[in-house]
Amino acid sequence: MKNFKYSLENVLKYRKDKEETIKQEFSDIQRKYLIEKENLKELERKLESAVNTKVKNTSREVNYRKNVYNYIQFLREKIILQKELTLNYKDELEEKRKELIFAQKERKTIEKLKEKAYEKYKVEITRKEQKFNDELAMFSYLRNS
Repeated sequence: MKNFKYSLENVLKYRKDKEETIKQEFSDIQRKYLIEKENLKELERKLESAVNTKVKNTSREVNYRKNVYNYIQFLREKIILQKELTLNYKDELEEKRKELIFAQKERKTIEKLKEKAYEKYKVEITRKEQKFNDELAMFSYLRNS
């Protein structure tokens, strides 16, 4: 009896490889997104600290106040840029997530087809075995008659 060989095995392997590649890309983008999100939080903490320093400081030195004000402005601009960068990574992550879900569906479709083909193969083998056994029984019966 020959072993089961699925005709679309190469397609299934290709789809599994493609899914793994997309998973890796998704993981990389997710890691970058989390890093940028943490950078944004850090900038926001620095801004809050600088604003609190400005409010608490009663110093009348113009240069010091000007430096704090410039630093706050710098942080605000940096936060705006960081939010855009974080949002871009978030969008890219969502796009890659959709791509991954689609790749998983494609792979599962081929796997389902493989399972059905294997079940059909088992039924066919069982049928052939039954036919062979029936023929043996018939020959045995005819020989004994």
